[in-house]
Amino acid sequence: MPVIVRPEDYDVWLDPKRDMEEVIALMRPYDGDNFAVRAVAPPMSRYDTLQPSMF
Repeated sequence: MPVIVRPEDYDVWLDPKRDMEEVIALMRPYDGDNFAVRAVAPPMSRYDTLQPSMF
């Protein structure tokens, strides 16, 4: 599962000098209300069929 970092947490996430506990605290369930789900054509769901014209 990917980690989705909120924009207000980018500085903490990207700072290599931050304490690891502070960074790990950012790894929490994401609010699903902010997701958008879109159907895609079958070729878009296969990595081996992707073409630049699809984007």
